[in-house]
Amino acid sequence: MPQNADSVTYHYAAQNIFKGVIDASRTPVYPILMRMSELIIPASPFKWLIAFQHLVSFISIIPFYLFVKKVVKNRPVINVTTVLYGCFPPLLYYNYALFTESVFITSQVICLYLFSCFVQTPTAGKAIVLNLFLFFMVMIKPVSLVFYGVVCFMWVLWFWSKRNIKQLKPVAMSFIASVLLLAGYCGLNNVQNGYAGLTTVSHDNKFINIIYSDAYRELSDKDFVTAIDTTHHKGKYYTVFYLNNDHDKYQKSFAGYPLDFRHQHDMWGVYIIPPNELGYTAENIRPYLKTAARTTTYARYILKKVFDFASFRFFFITGLTGYILILLDLVFILRNTIKLKTIDYSRILNLLMLLGFLLAFFVGGVNDGTRNRVLLPIITFVMVQVALLVDSLVLTLQKAIIQRRMQSPEVVTKNGKI
Repeated sequence: MPQNADSVTYHYAAQNIFKGVIDASRTPVYPILMRMSELIIPASPFKWLIAFQHLVSFISIIPFYLFVKKVVKNRPVINVTTVLYGCFPPLLYYNYALFTESVFITSQVICLYLFSCFVQTPTAGKAIVLNLFLFFMVMIKPVSLVFYGVVCFMWVLWFWSKRNIKQLKPVAMSFIASVLLLAGYCGLNNVQNGYAGLTTVSHDNKFINIIYSDAYRELSDKDFVTAIDTTHHKGKYYTVFYLNNDHDKYQKSFAGYPLDFRHQHDMWGVYIIPPNELGYTAENIRPYLKTAARTTTYARYILKKVFDFASFRFFFITGLTGYILILLDLVFILRNTIKLKTIDYSRILNLLMLLGFLLAFFVGGVNDGTRNRVLLPIITFVMVQVALLVDSLVLTLQKAIIQRRMQSPEVVTKNGKI
């Protein structure tokens, strides 16, 4: 069962979730599922959760198929893509994991399907459901925040091209309501945990990236720089959690975690991190991170991640292959828009969701052992891209064959007419 220290923190967040207490580091949907699993089968606390992940993953094949069917014309391409999604080994592997990826990927597929349904038959109800579903996705995994920008752009594009003022009010009001729900959650997090944001994971990731980039060396607090230098050899997570002074939280997290599942090496690596006596905490470190993130050194590091991704191999392809697919997809979208005067809304949404996810990874993600798991959700978008490109190629070949046959002497009658 794939798990690590993240799984422990999800379990810790689950313990008080039904008492109305949220955790600063974890949005509530997965902790709720984890707590339900514990309550249903106390002797096997994660058995129901794993079964549920398998179920929703299997069910997601249906909206995936229906979405692909809306954007792809060739029946064999539709069928092969759907089978590939349903049988893709990494997706099936993470159905067994104590992470959010399985549920999150299902939510992505549903989001694509909901938007394609709206495009096909625009109604206020469909728009409202989609906008509120965005909030639900963020509550599964905070990276979904980038999809707010993507969907907002799609709404602007839709109303600019369709001039459908009738749907404007419900779309705008429900989107604003969804944003207000996000603001309300951040406010609740601030009241309960003293953190006015979605999760503290963004703080931890930024800290790790600042260490990787060496931007911390430009800070004026030399004691802080020395503290990082003297603990860096023990691992970046050691440095982050040690200087954050997260000791008490992780001790409580591991104390409540089922004993049979405390066997991962990286789990104990976090568990043994002692409290620091240097006076540093996550709260007083935060200004340092903001300062370091504004340096040229850090900007070069983020830009380098974009180029390094090209040589990164994940799930049978490289980042360069992903870049080529994105470029080809963009070319076909522009061709259809300019030459054929049609806007492929669903195709644009798929591309922008992929780009948004990659942007979030480049800015806030970490190039470490978790990279494959973190990048797993882009596979859905890549599969759709490949299906669309193959479909376009097949249609082009079919047109060429038909034109060739039409021009063949065998199909010309005696009077010169076809």
